Amino acid sequence: PSSPLRLLDDFLVHLAFPEASSSLPAFLAERINQEIHFVSLPDQRTLSSAWTPLLKFEQIPSLAGSPPARLVLAIAGQDLENGLPAEQFERQVAALSDRLLSDGFSLIWVTPPPFPERVEKARAYSIALRRVAESRRILVADLFTLFAGSENEGAPLFSDLYPMALTARGRRLAADAIAERIESLSPTATSAP
Repeated sequence: PSSPLRLLDDFLVHLAFPEASSSLPAFLAERINQEIHFVSLPDQRTLSSAWTPLLKFEQIPSLAGSPPARLVLAIAGQDLENGLPAEQFERQVAALSDRLLSDGFSLIWVTPPPFPERVEKARAYSIALRRVAESRRILVADLFTLFAGSENEGAPLFSDLYPMALTARGRRLAADAIAERIESLSPTATSAP
């Protein structure tokens, strides 16, 4: 039996406002023959405290379940919206990765796509995530690069109503990229060096 699979999210699922049949969970379920538990992080946008990013990173280990679970972490959205500097985001991602790996989790990080109006910040976050992941041999579902290369291929990827919401096509692309990473992470493999 494979280890439990959880997707911790603050920008892929709950910001998309999708109809159920074209939701990211539905698209992932089509691709992956296993149960995935989706966990939306509490919305931090209403908090103005300087501690807000730290609160989120403290909550994640308690939301992760117990090892040996496999975790897909799509958690850059609120930090993008709150304007957290990329250097601070990178330090927190590194500390969180080290903690989760030492607890026995297998990880997949998801980079934010190039959201309209936040492309440069999303690029900086994606570079930071890839740098942290590479040094720890963690898999990355790189939505930033994937979406940047798909902008002019057919239907739009981002909602006209809310720039940080994905269209059905965007959710499908994201689900396929995440599914590929999940399929390459064998249940018995560990991400720790």
